[in-house]
Amino acid sequence: MRITRSVTVLMLVLLAVARAGAQVTPQALAKLEADHKAKPGDARVSRALGIALFKLHRYTDAERALTEASVADPKDGLTALYLGMSCEEQNKLPAARAAYTRYLATGKTKPAKDDVVRRLAALSQKELAVDAKARVADEQRLAGQPGDPKTIAVLPVRVTATGADTQYVVLGRGLADLMITDFGKVAPQITLLERDHVQSILDEIALGRTNQVDQTTAVRSGRLLQANRLVTGTLSIPNVNNAVFATSVVTVSTSQPAAGGSQTGALARIFDYEKTVVLATLTTLGIRPTPEQTAAIQGNRPTNNLTAFLAYSRGLAASDAGRLDEAAQFFDNAHSIDPGFAAAAMRAANARASSAGAGITTAQIETKLKGSSEGQTVSAAEHGTVSSQSSSSLGTTIQNALADVNPSAADAIGRSSTSASNRDPASSTTAKDQATVKTGTLTIVIKRP
Repeated sequence: MRITRSVTVLMLVLLAVARAGAQVTPQALAKLEADHKAKPGDARVSRALGIALFKLHRYTDAERALTEASVADPKDGLTALYLGMSCEEQNKLPAARAAYTRYLATGKTKPAKDDVVRRLAALSQKELAVDAKARVADEQRLAGQPGDPKTIAVLPVRVTATGADTQYVVLGRGLADLMITDFGKVAPQITLLERDHVQSILDEIALGRTNQVDQTTAVRSGRLLQANRLVTGTLSIPNVNNAVFATSVVTVSTSQPAAGGSQTGALARIFDYEKTVVLATLTTLGIRPTPEQTAAIQGNRPTNNLTAFLAYSRGLAASDAGRLDEAAQFFDNAHSIDPGFAAAAMRAANARASSAGAGITTAQIETKLKGSSEGQTVSAAEHGTVSSQSSSSLGTTIQNALADVNPSAADAIGRSSTSASNRDPASSTTAKDQATVKTGTLTIVIKRP
């Protein structure tokens, strides 16, 4: 009976300590603002104020307070998390990404960190969309600003086909993806824009959904991308035994095209033709690959299976349209057809991570903090109290004691950054850390009233 009563009391205390989500009252905010005024530059005070302001949806003010806290204590994970969420709510996505990344390195709540990993995957596409909108809005200024002479953008290949062969129209995205990879073999002689970056601009100016990119619209996209030259391509498929693949290089400032390379033959040999056309296009770009670079281009064969490549291209199209789950299925299909198609497997994993991250909100990330030491700090801020993750609450005492007995990987990372590693004798002689399991007993005494 006594044990049951003690356990019940313990559970009630733990639940009370873990309680989170309370509304920030004007009185609580006023107390934190007074503390902040009395202790300017105090990391814990600025963090508490920033959390409270975030809870009140005052994201700009929250960002300001949390930035102060981050400067005072760059290794505080909770500050980084709320700074990231404050920035994301304002669409300051690069700043949000940087702060989230710091939380992954310094945060202590695994469920929240898992959600942040997924959120970062989705953030990439969101960043591209926001950047594209900003560039289109700033088009007049960008039109008068020349691009970097080394910067090259590869646009989706325009594919024309008739009858049953229209299924191959989607290959334009896959071929552009292949060419970007191959052009990358001559870096740093050129600076290549990523395929997803190019596609986001095309989608924003409503061209990418159909791939109907003529010379005029290509030049417009080039100006928005701040590219010096564009590589455009066409693939004509009268029938599968007679396909024509050709490229041209367009100088953005003059809108003048120059012939790149051209190959004609059976569609099944498109992977051979792509290599020949890429090397010819490099000549048009004024680049002479070294023998090693040429060998790298010729040897880059992600797949030689046209059916697998068609599925991969469909995956790119679905991903560009935001249908991430469908894209993952296409990429899986490509990898299933050709198990050596590593790029398809990687794209499938990225699509799934982005899909999962797109459904995660900042509110959901916050819920994952409940019951943790970081959650207790958030709860204290909601109530107008300045706390720390090492405060003397029961929940934190338990967590800290357990961490001392069996430290987590995150704790180990944090400790190794501040103190030298201590090795046992065996480790000293082998220069390798030996796994050590520690055990201990934690006694909690609760007196009966």
